[in-house]
Parts: sequence; C-alpha cells; structure tokens
Amino acid sequence: MLECFAIETILKERIKKSFIFVRKLAAQLVDPSRPGDFNQSLMELGATLCTVSKPSCSSCPVSSQCRAFSLSEENRTISVTDYPTKVIKAKPRHDFCCVCVLEIHNLERNQSGGRFVLVKRPEQGLLAGLWEFPSVILNEEADSATRRNAINVYLKEAFHFHVELKKACTIVSREELGEFVHIFTHIRRKVYVELLVVQLTGLTTIYLFLSRSLFYI
Repeated sequence: MLECFAIETILKERIKKSFIFVRKLAAQLVDPSRPGDFNQSLMELGATLCTVSKPSCSSCPVSSQCRAFSLSEENRTISVTDYPTKVIKAKPRHDFCCVCVLEIHNLERNQSGGRFVLVKRPEQGLLAGLWEFPSVILNEEADSATRRNAINVYLKEAFHFHVELKKACTIVSREELGEFVHIFTHIRRKVYVELLVVQLTGLTTIYLFLSRSLFYI
C-alpha cells in the first residue's frame, strides 16, 4: 500500500493521522461488497511479488497503477524499494525487574491450600491495565538480597504487607525460581522471579482485601 501510493514513511509522532490517511486511500480501492477478498489479495501481493527487498514489478498486476514504480521509471536514481523510507530503530534500553509470585495460605478460615495475588497495572503506560504478579523495576542489575529487599519495601508500601514482621505473617517458604529475558519493542527486560509463600494474620488479611488493585486466583 505504501509503495503503491509512494508514501515515504509513517512518523511516530504523527502515527494516528498517518494511519487515518492511509485508511482513506485504501477505502478508495476496496470493493465494499468483497472487502475480505481485497485484503487477502493485498497480503498475497506483498508476500509473493511486492516484497520489501526484491519486488517483482515486471510481474505485478498493479504496476501500472503503482506510484513508486512510475517514479522509478521516470527517474533511474529512484528505486521502488525507497518506499517506504526505512526508519532507523533506536536500540532497546536495558532494564531489570524482580517479580514476586506471592502465595497466600489460609486467607479464609474455610480455605484449604493457597491463593495467588495479582496486581493491576496503571491504566497508562507499558502493559496498561493488565494484571501481573507483584513486581518492582530496578535501576540496575542487583543481587538476590537487594531484589528481595526491594520486594519487601514494595509489599509494605503498596498494601501494608510487612513481610519481615512475624505478627503480620509467617513465611512458609521463599525461594528463587529463576530468571528470563523479555524483549518489548523498545525495552530488553531481564526478569528475576521468586516464590514467596506466607500465612497471614487476620489484620493483614483485612488490609489486603481493602486494596482495589488486588485480585486473588
């Protein structure tokens, strides 16, 4: 589509307006009675003929209507592959995260076994509004003791859960589960995971239930 109309690039800061513009152009071509056939044909064209690096313009059934091909024929210094302009991607930043898989035992008197705590992320930003295990972003790579302390501080500040106070809870077990790397578009995140199993007192249970950002599974 971008090659056909010789659209140079879609700028990140104007991405919404750019897509609206492209959709309006596409709407001029789509047969309203068979939009699915058009979409399928366009994908097939891009996969077989109008490829990114080696487009087969001589075999393309729409080359006579292609603006990029027309420009390349008029000016030999222009190539069909000049469209869209290749945007240099910024190198992903590296960050570190410690995750606490928090298992609660005896959260209710009639409950057997444990339940896991999930926290809802903010409604804006990365992974907005999704649920996750309690986690903390670190400024740099850290050892086990530092990560564990960061989790303790987070649990205390987020919902008054004092891991280190025996009157608040009894730690059944706490162990490192491992680490992995998750790559987003612009972030390379190293994640450390621990499992924390606790038995709570009644007061701590009340604080946890009052938190609107928590969900138990």
